Amino acid sequence: MKTGKAIFFLIISLGLIVRCSIDKPVLPRWVVPFVIPIAPEKLIFQEKILQDSTIVLHGDSLFLEFQGKVDPQSITSEQLSIPPIDTSTTFSLDTLKADSLNTLTTGYINIGELLPNLGSLIGLHVPLPDTTLGSSAIIDTSTQFQAAKIRNGTLELSLRNDLPFTLAPNNSSPNGVEITLYNDETGELITTLTIPDTIYPHGTGVGTTTLTDVWVRVPLRLEYQLPILADTIYVTQDSIDTWGFQIDLKLIDLEIDEIIGKIDQQFYSDFWQVPLNQENKIIRADVESGNIQLEFNSDIPLQATVDYWVPDLVNSNNDPYHGHFVIDSNNVVIETIVLNGFSLVNSQNPGQDPLDSLTLKFEILTDSSNEFIHLHASDEISASIHSTEIKFSRLTGYLAPDTLTLDPFEENDIIDYDGFTGGIQLDNAELLLEINNEIYIDSLFLNLTIIGYHKNDEGVITDSAVINLSDERINTGGSDIIALSGAQVVNMINILPTDMRGYGSVRYNGYAEVEAGDSIAARYFFSTPFKFRIANMAPVEMDPDTLTDADIDEDLQNAAGDDIRAAILRAKVLNHSPLGGEVKIFVSADSLHHDIYDTTYFNPDLEFIKHIVLNPAPTDPATGFVIEAQESNIEFGLNRREMRIFKNPPIRIGFRLKIADTNGFVVLRGSDYLQLSGEFEINLLVKDDD
Repeated sequence: MKTGKAIFFLIISLGLIVRCSIDKPVLPRWVVPFVIPIAPEKLIFQEKILQDSTIVLHGDSLFLEFQGKVDPQSITSEQLSIPPIDTSTTFSLDTLKADSLNTLTTGYINIGELLPNLGSLIGLHVPLPDTTLGSSAIIDTSTQFQAAKIRNGTLELSLRNDLPFTLAPNNSSPNGVEITLYNDETGELITTLTIPDTIYPHGTGVGTTTLTDVWVRVPLRLEYQLPILADTIYVTQDSIDTWGFQIDLKLIDLEIDEIIGKIDQQFYSDFWQVPLNQENKIIRADVESGNIQLEFNSDIPLQATVDYWVPDLVNSNNDPYHGHFVIDSNNVVIETIVLNGFSLVNSQNPGQDPLDSLTLKFEILTDSSNEFIHLHASDEISASIHSTEIKFSRLTGYLAPDTLTLDPFEENDIIDYDGFTGGIQLDNAELLLEINNEIYIDSLFLNLTIIGYHKNDEGVITDSAVINLSDERINTGGSDIIALSGAQVVNMINILPTDMRGYGSVRYNGYAEVEAGDSIAARYFFSTPFKFRIANMAPVEMDPDTLTDADIDEDLQNAAGDDIRAAILRAKVLNHSPLGGEVKIFVSADSLHHDIYDTTYFNPDLEFIKHIVLNPAPTDPATGFVIEAQESNIEFGLNRREMRIFKNPPIRIGFRLKIADTNGFVVLRGSDYLQLSGEFEINLLVKDDD
């Protein structure tokens, strides 16, 4: 009897192992939470229980059980992928900018241009009335440009007056000096500007005007009108040789559409949104394989340096990908980005919104030109992007509807019926599917077909039955139990199957956190009712977990004294079996108490024990079968003395299970189970003035 009890005890303990973890809190400072979750654990009674000598089979009550497995099927990187990218765009300089072009000058214009007969008046005092003198001049050279289409800019004109009279508004020219500028070869009017200021001899007058959407071409023709104030001048040959004036033109703060000439460095930046026409929507994905090829083709007649960033493509330090290259005029550069080891993430809202497009940021800096070139603001660098299929090793996001096909499975010679091949009818049979699922996807649905065959001693199939499972929802991640009963299952049992075959698929879609290699597998169990009894089973003591200083927040340790206001322990036991008993929770911060389950030593200042009652499930008095699971919810507070032990880590937490003796025989089915879940939750409410 002792051996049987120990084996049964071991089976129950393996099914109720509790794994605890500590979540470090991030809450307002006056609330300090401490949570020890008790993961749901389920013990399913199956064939091993028959090995225990405390299990008794009665009369013609037949226990029959057999099992098989569905091999694991894994998510592949191909299923976590986006299709190849193939698109292109162009980048133009948009606007050419120049602080200034070189000064254009008429050179020195002698007074003879204004008064050609002045040479005949040498040695005379010549009176001049208020009048306006006019002529024209040509600027026929520029060291910096030949022609420029100015989108916007400023023309600054200065006139140096070395004439013997004052230039100022008069009756004939009330606006002052007036200068009209033309493109000489085409006759195009560029602009007219005035200098309303008085310009005394040996003084300079300045006028400015705005140029908008106008060509400026060398040679330039200036037609000028110079209003003079009445004065008397004494004429000598020397004065005729020295009197004159000069007009200088300066083009500044320019935005240029087109230029034939020399140009400063030009800088341009832009973004390129590359659509990702993928069905799977990525929040974050780690690339397993793939590459992107960027091709750049420049028709800018200057060498250019290009820096580009891919903010949505980050390395392990979350730094965006950065590339750099130099491209010559009318040349092609191809850049290849090997994506392995990088991650795709929405840089605009990381961890939240899916990534619909790949952002590329460009900065283009051209060289300055030392020679005359013909440069357009519309000159382009064209870019194209081509990628392979990009496969991911890990993906968080939304998966499009797809199907994971399960490999066909087969079990032969599953049980020897020892001659009982007919005349046996079984009832209340149950099919139990244990799903082990590593795949975290919101919507998972299992479709499964199991076919049973009965072969006679000669190996000839004499009967068969089919069980179809359609669109059965699977819990996301972890283990899951699907229990089926009814006519399909009873029919399967009653053919006394010797061989089983099956196939199926898992349909999925929705939010996912998955890795390539995450798998789903299943085992199936067929069982009929059986009876057993338990007498004086020894308790099961589980290995204690230890909480150290690193596990218990310093604020919790500091608060675990007289400032504690409340703490609650919650637990839930779901018992779908006719077994009852008790679970004890041992909590100890006493380093001298080596075996915390040994109650001959107990330190009330550093230890406490809590009890959870395990109530049997209600049964049908006629059949002895469990009718429904018995749920026990436990909630009780911890007093200040019990909470103070959290000031003294390390703290050990252990669980002991004691199954109560059964009152005679009870009926147990393979689908019966025990499940413990809940949370050890401590909410420490610290005083507001702490």
